[in-house]
Amino acid sequence: MIENKIIIGVALVAIVLVAGMFFGRNFISNIGDDGSDFLDVGSEISLGNLCSGEEECISFCLSNIGQCQSYCLGNGNELCSVIFHPEDDEQSTGGQSNEVNCVSNPNPVFTHAFTDIAKLTEVSQYGNNALYNPGSQARSYVSVKEGESTPVYAPINMTITRIYYSDKNYSFLEPGFIRPEYRINFEISCEVEMAYDHIVSLADKFKEFAPQVSSPGRNEGVEVSILVKAGEIIGYTSGSFPGRAFDFIMLNKAKLHPHLNRARWVTDNSLYKDCPYDYFTDELKQQYYNLFVEEQGVRSCGPRVKEVQNTVAGYWFQGEATESNGPRFVIYGSKHFVEWTLIKSSESPVAYRTQDAGFVLPEKITQGKSTCYYDGNRNVYLYVKMISNDKMGLVTGNGNCPSGFPAQHETWVR
Repeated sequence: MIENKIIIGVALVAIVLVAGMFFGRNFISNIGDDGSDFLDVGSEISLGNLCSGEEECISFCLSNIGQCQSYCLGNGNELCSVIFHPEDDEQSTGGQSNEVNCVSNPNPVFTHAFTDIAKLTEVSQYGNNALYNPGSQARSYVSVKEGESTPVYAPINMTITRIYYSDKNYSFLEPGFIRPEYRINFEISCEVEMAYDHIVSLADKFKEFAPQVSSPGRNEGVEVSILVKAGEIIGYTSGSFPGRAFDFIMLNKAKLHPHLNRARWVTDNSLYKDCPYDYFTDELKQQYYNLFVEEQGVRSCGPRVKEVQNTVAGYWFQGEATESNGPRFVIYGSKHFVEWTLIKSSESPVAYRTQDAGFVLPEKITQGKSTCYYDGNRNVYLYVKMISNDKMGLVTGNGNCPSGFPAQHETWVR
């Protein structure tokens, strides 16, 4: 009897030892060298000891991208896949992406001023005339006080990705005036990009990475990858002649701009343009909004050219035209003027304007209504009529406005 009890006791001890070895081995196998890959039941997902939780880790990695990249490179951690977007293109070594491309964050918050607000007179709405000046639809023009020079700063931690150094021709303002200027492109996250254009000089620490000689016209610039911290000086620009302005450009590829007919739009500047000032903290945002020109009691960031459904305001097309090709037309207004551009084929675009007293804003021309505009400087008229909610009649020519809307007219659609 005693012998049987001893045998049973030994067997139980053996079972406990074997089970302990099995579970212990599995327990240890789930712990990385730094203890980072083991999570207790119910614990929050993390990047090891760096951070925990999706929101906290996105914020941490925006400020410490190097540490996060090192941790996530080749790591199957679920949170790494959420925060980082691996490169889509296969690498030449083995077919798998072997480096982290960017941090995903479609809603970054700008915590620092982008320039000295005391040096500014005005900021313009984004979303300018895409036909007259392609690329301008993603720009806000920042006007600097005459005679002032102001620094431009990084409003958030970000990466400089490309630097251009170009000769800008301002002969239309002063004969023979050409000034070399910088454009600096930035990546804020996988989805969000921004740029400063018409910058007169770079901060000293960036000059060695930029082109050393300015190039005439458009050029490819220099591709770089330079991390900058929020509040860091990027360069300086001037409020002296010409223009007294620099450009603030913003694209967010997580937010498609709400065009009335998206099929007409093919460039990133049109598809993903956004208001840069909406990304700032509430206090800074309000300061910048106070610099917009007030129209009808409202200070709006834009877009400057608005597509207003069931009115003539905005962009119009014929056939299969897009913003870049084919017959296209745009009309918009402000409290000072109405402007329009008409392109029938490949002619150079012209921005016609009327400043006649009592002009009717395009968004007031609804179904069955018509209005004629006259550009006295060019002696050109434009007669438009809203035929139906999605069709507009148009006639243009030299001289004064006809007495009524002509029976012979072109039909345009969204």
